[in-house]
Amino acid sequence: MRIRLLVTLIPVLGLVLLAGAAGAAAPAKARGISKSAVKLTPSERAGIPPEAFGSPVASPDKSFWVWIADFGDGPNLFVADSTKAHPRALTHYKFTPASDLMPGLPIRWSPDGRYVAYYEYSHGGGRVPTSSHAVVAAADGSSPPVRVLQPGKDLNTRPTEWLSGFELRFKGLREASLAGGEDAFVFDLHSGLARTEAEFRALKAAQQAAADSAARAAAAAAAPAAPPVKK
Repeated sequence: MRIRLLVTLIPVLGLVLLAGAAGAAAPAKARGISKSAVKLTPSERAGIPPEAFGSPVASPDKSFWVWIADFGDGPNLFVADSTKAHPRALTHYKFTPASDLMPGLPIRWSPDGRYVAYYEYSHGGGRVPTSSHAVVAAADGSSPPVRVLQPGKDLNTRPTEWLSGFELRFKGLREASLAGGEDAFVFDLHSGLARTEAEFRALKAAQQAAADSAARAAAAAAAPAAPPVKK
């Protein structure tokens, strides 16, 4: 009886030992995969923290979202509908040690949802701050992003707010005055020109005054002529 029991148990014990050995080997194999086979994204290799990407930003009507993500080529700007499924790239930066430009915060939707403004900068610590610029991208991807280089390339610019569907307010800091304050400018997408905020306000005031004067003249011309005074 004992002999028969031992004969029965020997195969079972062998299976248990084999299973234990396999279980011990599995974690080791998994550890090997995690160290050697998992591919890091360019931003992970560069040590860019996740908080640098911020959170998704909704369009004014909440129908689209835009955010920064790295799906293998480096950080880029992506847009998708409210489900956030099937994201589409708005930018196509190739993040390498030789070219480390990337989109950054803040991200600003235009009031009509047609454009997205963001901050483009160099992640490398050795580059001068003037590699950073405000950039405007068409939300539907119909045209390439436009880098705001006006009024001068020596400005480190970042978007602050949209004043209309085509006028973007941004701030610029000159490299020579890093300790000083920032200057405010307004970029016009239609003309491609940027003015200081003071110049922009003066231009708007002059345009409004001209429009008011034209309206008064039109109203006077349309008014019926006064009847002649009888003597």
